[in-house]
Amino acid sequence: MKPAELAQVRAELLAFAAEMFAPLPRSDQRRWGETYLRGLMTDGRRKSIAPLALIVDDTGFPKAGRSSIGVARQYSGTLGKIGSCQIGVSISAASEVASCPIDWRLFLPEAWDEDAERRAKAHLPASEHQRPKWQLAPEMLAELRGWGVIAGGRARAGALVECTHRILQRPVTAEAVLANEVRDTP
Repeated sequence: MKPAELAQVRAELLAFAAEMFAPLPRSDQRRWGETYLRGLMTDGRRKSIAPLALIVDDTGFPKAGRSSIGVARQYSGTLGKIGSCQIGVSISAASEVASCPIDWRLFLPEAWDEDAERRAKAHLPASEHQRPKWQLAPEMLAELRGWGVIAGGRARAGALVECTHRILQRPVTAEAVLANEVRDTP
């Protein structure tokens, strides 16, 4: 389909995408779903995003204040030191030429569990509490599997082991990670 032809059916495509992606919880996911559909409909050779690798990583976002959810003095690889920042843990799909984050979680430091006033000011839901960074990856992988983005235990185990190893800075086994037997301290 040529861009001009796609423009002619844009309203119908938007309506279809709105209905199709309505169950997705975040607006950015719904927006990218519509973009993906447009890509499938346009002329071009490659219509597959495979082969892809999953990359689990944590990233620091420097912050000057202390009001944003998750801000604390903590180590950030982005800063290369301990500083005031938020930490996001993400899963990205990557090929040989590009990568794109497909899910992420904001790490909540333990200090936020104990500061009711700060939690209320930031509108942090009572159900959200500190979990070790490495535990966020299995949650995201389960979510991605539920969305049909990933399948198969091997890729899952590899990504979890890599994530856990990188965050804890020590070797771990796939069996320990998948059985949720890894602790923050050796």
